Amino acid sequence: MLTSSTFISNLTSQYKQAAGVIPVAHKSGGPLEDIIVPFNGERTGASTSSAVSRDDELIFLSFCKDSTLSLQRNLQMLCTQS
Repeated sequence: MLTSSTFISNLTSQYKQAAGVIPVAHKSGGPLEDIIVPFNGERTGASTSSAVSRDDELIFLSFCKDSTLSLQRNLQMLCTQS
């Protein structure tokens, strides 16, 4: 069931993603199904299972500008098609 607070939270996430904010979320059912969804088979965010893997992903994104730009482009295209 979609509650109003869940709807507002999802809407806020979508605005952030449209602005190019890359989501990094825990690898669980909710974030993987609702927030970090693939677009044309490409990544739109990062899912991690631990604090260590989260930190590794953040370090990778901060130093790999091509991947960051690609993720941002995928997010923006995903949001404009929704």
